Amino acid sequence: MIFNRFDSSFTARLYAGEPFTIEVQLSDEAGFIERLDGRIFEVRARDFHGDVVPGAVSAGVVGTDQKGYYVSGTLTGTQTALVTATIEPSYELVEILANGEDVVVAGKLEIEARGASPSAEPTTTALGVT
Repeated sequence: MIFNRFDSSFTARLYAGEPFTIEVQLSDEAGFIERLDGRIFEVRARDFHGDVVPGAVSAGVVGTDQKGYYVSGTLTGTQTALVTATIEPSYELVEILANGEDVVVAGKLEIEARGASPSAEPTTTALGVT
């Protein structure tokens, strides 16, 4: 599941300085929730060139709940404030692998000044990643 102000294209809308959290359950091709023990994840913000915004990287956290394993990652309010000046920012949740990395989910970041209203109503979008 992804919680925050996401639309169906995974664009996230938030205020400058507001924490950004993404939570995902990964499923295999048969639709079963994957075990995530020992796997490493990061959440990152990128600029329009695809470069990681300096200081806008956080470790993912693997957890379990009644539905199974999930991975979540948060960019703090300080980190999202760094991204505010970035042209066409985006985010990604990646798994770090021995031979590189795999992007689990990615989308645009639309960061609005404090006092403005987000451009879309908050929604919760289910995401089964295979």
